[in-house]
Amino acid sequence: MAARRIDIVLVELGHFSTREKAQRAIMAGCVYLGTELVTKPSRTIRPAEDPLIRVRMKDHAVSRAYYKLQKALEKEGAKVIMTRYSEQFFDNKERILFYRDSLPDLLLSIHLNSSEDPFRAGGTGTFYRYIGFRNLSLDIYKRLLELGLKEYGNTGSFNFMLNSPIEYPNALIETLFLSNLEEEEKILDPVFQQQMVDKIVLGVKDFLEGCKKQ
Repeated sequence: MAARRIDIVLVELGHFSTREKAQRAIMAGCVYLGTELVTKPSRTIRPAEDPLIRVRMKDHAVSRAYYKLQKALEKEGAKVIMTRYSEQFFDNKERILFYRDSLPDLLLSIHLNSSEDPFRAGGTGTFYRYIGFRNLSLDIYKRLLELGLKEYGNTGSFNFMLNSPIEYPNALIETLFLSNLEEEEKILDPVFQQQMVDKIVLGVKDFLEGCKKQ
């Protein structure tokens, strides 16, 4: 039998009900072929490799971090609107329409990064699209680096859909690389999750204090 795309194989083997769910799991760093992290849904494999497929879903642990951030922000008096609590699919176009109807004061988009290299690729990074929103992402980035994390950078002109609105400050936060073995251990640790949440909240507060001085 010819080689097949691994996202198709995942559905055929019953790991996921749709290719879309399989693709999202791959991009979230949850699918392995033996000890190799699969990073592309288009990766092809031979039938003999089917038994090597392993799926390690981390939604439960990651979703706890989302809840912790929501709770921490609400403790500071913020009204928090969440669009999801796990790696479930939610079309970004629908999100933007939802945000515009909700009239937020700012947007934080929290993610886990992934790479083909499980050892060298790593670190925390923040991203913004418009220079006027740089300070929000930069203040959060500076606070996250206080945890002793590797620098992945504060990147501007980043063409991510959720960074496109101009009505409110927004920042994309790539917390850590789930594909990095050491960083995976950190992000699944409830204590470290809380430490990261606390730094994000401090970064938001730094940004708001800076706005008062302008």
